[in-house]
Amino acid sequence: MNDYLIWFIVAILLFVSELIAPGVVLLFFGIGALVVSIITAFTDIPLTYQLIIFILSSFISLFTLRSKFKNTFFGNIKIYKNSDDYLGKVVEVKKTIEPNSKGKIELNGTNWNAISEEKIEIGEKVIIIERKNLTLKVSKTDF
Repeated sequence: MNDYLIWFIVAILLFVSELIAPGVVLLFFGIGALVVSIITAFTDIPLTYQLIIFILSSFISLFTLRSKFKNTFFGNIKIYKNSDDYLGKVVEVKKTIEPNSKGKIELNGTNWNAISEEKIEIGEKVIIIERKNLTLKVSKTDF
């Protein structure tokens, strides 16, 4: 069997593996195998050089294209890193909040524990005024 055919089969297996175990990494090793397949189709180079080309082309494609492919496959997901990112957001109450007990609010499709100094009923809109660990302090709003 010719070297280019072996590398082509390896590339196809890596592409299929990416579909089974998505992580947007195996795709780039598949690109590296495809590059080696194309090169070995036109030239006869030793296995050592083939492996070097495979490693270099895989890592070059990984580091140059990963962010572009990752945004394509996963989209731009906003991750809240600071408590300031929550402040001022208007959200809906999902479980009644009593003055001395936790209720629930929904923020970006996720339920969060919430506290307030006043009773707030399900369905009311509240504004986030403070974050304490995984609990958000809220207040009624006119929105």
